[in-house]
Amino acid sequence: MKRSFAVVVTGLVPVLLSTGLAVPVTAQQHFPATADLELMLRYMVEDGEAPGVALAVVDSDGTTRVAVYGAGPDGEPVTPETPFPIGEVTMTFTATLLADMAARGEVSLDDRVAEYMPDGVTVPSLSGYEITLRHLATHRSGLPAEPPVPYADFTLEDLYRFLGSYELDWVPGRSREISTVGYGLLGHALSRAAGTPLADLIRDRVLEPLGMAGAGFDPAIGPALRGGTGLLASATDMAAFVAANAGAADAALEGILGTTHEVRSGYDPEGEGYGFSWRTIARRGEPNRVTHGGRTPRSSVLVTFVPTTGIGTVVLASSPEFNDWAARDLLYFAAPSRPTVDVEPAVLRRYVGAYGSQGGRYRASPNSGSLYIRLDGDHLTYQPRGRIRTPLFALSDTSFYMLRAPLTVTFDEVGGVMEMAVVGDSRDPGWAGRTWRTWRVDTRTPRPDVAAENAPPWTAWGTGRWLILGLAGVVALGLLTRPLWSRRVAGR
Repeated sequence: MKRSFAVVVTGLVPVLLSTGLAVPVTAQQHFPATADLELMLRYMVEDGEAPGVALAVVDSDGTTRVAVYGAGPDGEPVTPETPFPIGEVTMTFTATLLADMAARGEVSLDDRVAEYMPDGVTVPSLSGYEITLRHLATHRSGLPAEPPVPYADFTLEDLYRFLGSYELDWVPGRSREISTVGYGLLGHALSRAAGTPLADLIRDRVLEPLGMAGAGFDPAIGPALRGGTGLLASATDMAAFVAANAGAADAALEGILGTTHEVRSGYDPEGEGYGFSWRTIARRGEPNRVTHGGRTPRSSVLVTFVPTTGIGTVVLASSPEFNDWAARDLLYFAAPSRPTVDVEPAVLRRYVGAYGSQGGRYRASPNSGSLYIRLDGDHLTYQPRGRIRTPLFALSDTSFYMLRAPLTVTFDEVGGVMEMAVVGDSRDPGWAGRTWRTWRVDTRTPRPDVAAENAPPWTAWGTGRWLILGLAGVVALGLLTRPLWSRRVAGR
């Protein structure tokens, strides 16, 4: 196994996900080679997570790379230049425009939105408090998440009528709800303030300075909502956007991008704070990561970066149901590769066993979920049931490690039964040394001592418990039905 493979660990082992352990990022972090990333995407597509995926990574030196696999939103083979609808991630571009216009003195964050509406258009208010540009940018306006009609049907006239009749649920600034309507209104207000269509403003002040030549608005989305959705961008475009946002300084926009990340509404109990649309996650033991996601009927998008290290990822998938954790896992666990060794296919096949096309099936107890070890070409894959395959890298004939998780897998044949231990390694001090033991179930019969060690108390009855339970059931049924039969016999 001289070449390495990117790791797909969607959820890892479910029990590991439930721990909620903090994950540190080290200065040595870097992303796998592009070929490894492409293999990772291949597993995502082949295992049914999405018809196609594009992934962009930004390293701490500012370099960017793109990997792709499968079909894009249009059904054609995805390329680094394939445009994806990025949905609500469009808001981050409108937020950047707002920060730029405020820095130039063209608008003030505390300007009332009503100042930028045509005569006769009423903007809702409550208890004397009016909606400002700041309220819209931080999702604290009190406007709803969605328009009352489909996006493509929501015109400026619809927006004006909606504003005139809508009653706010709370005083502006008092609470928060992500609102496509609110960002649509923000974009329209900025357009009117500048006297220029929003699409032109974002192109001239954000897309072109950042080198996002292939990005632009979907013509199906009208100006009423373009501030909140409708931008189309490729993985190459988004790599440039994240590189600028993750960098220590964004020269192209003279530091504007950093101001959009600043937490302006405080952190909630979960350690999440919000800037201009961006969400900052600050949890103990983790570096602050800034993130924003979006979904459309044809795509899912997740942007994540760590300003203190300059690294970032963008995942664009041609499915609205895409739920892989690649963006986060690659930030945390894409550690330098360790030296690997070649392992003979015959040795690898020993770990797979003979459990049909499913490969080697491993379990920690008779009632636990199954893990599958398969042979794919010259490497093994690890797959919790219902998850995506994860390539394993050989450190020796018996020990293998993962790139997208701080885990090492070791195999050992004991008493004719193949055991597999999943061990936490030093990439996460919270997991280091923790071990989860499993055994291979070729014939659905676990090794007795391992089963007894991991099984709940009632399994100590053994297989005879079914006979005992059956006999008890017959006796109970007889006792319950005896009075009925006695009455029927007496009535004859």
